[in-house]
Formats: sequence, structure tokens, C-alpha cells
Amino acid sequence: MGHPVSLTHGASAGKILTWSPFARTFTMSLANGTYGYLPTAAHHELGGYETWLGTSRVEVEAESKIVTALLEMIETLK
Repeated sequence: MGHPVSLTHGASAGKILTWSPFARTFTMSLANGTYGYLPTAAHHELGGYETWLGTSRVEVEAESKIVTALLEMIETLK
């Protein structure tokens, strides 16, 4: 799965790899012409450079929305 951001601390990639119905799933960050971090809602609460405007241009709930959408796309491949 290609996605346009770096996965913060591997949390998002871990969810995708864990919940994918396939034995082999590979995630590729910084694809599709953009870059930045994808902090989880918990990381937004903690703060840090991953959540600063400029390194992250997403809303607080974006990580869960993107992971859900990617998993829905994976399901269509079965």
C-alpha cells in the first residue's frame, strides 16, 4: 500500500500489517507526490515535531481515517 506520509513510530504501518487479510503486506511511505508525518491522535496530544504545522498537515483524526481507508482498499483485493 502506498500512502503519502511517513508513518509515525510505525503505529499506522503496524495496524495495516496486523489487520491485512494477506500473509504478505508491504507499506511504502512518502508515495504519491507529498510528504509529512501521520501522527496518531495520541501523538497529537503529546505534541512534538511530528505534529507541527509544516511537518504534518493533517487533522487530529486523520491517521485513523487513512488507515481505515487503506484497509478497505486492501479488502477489495481479496
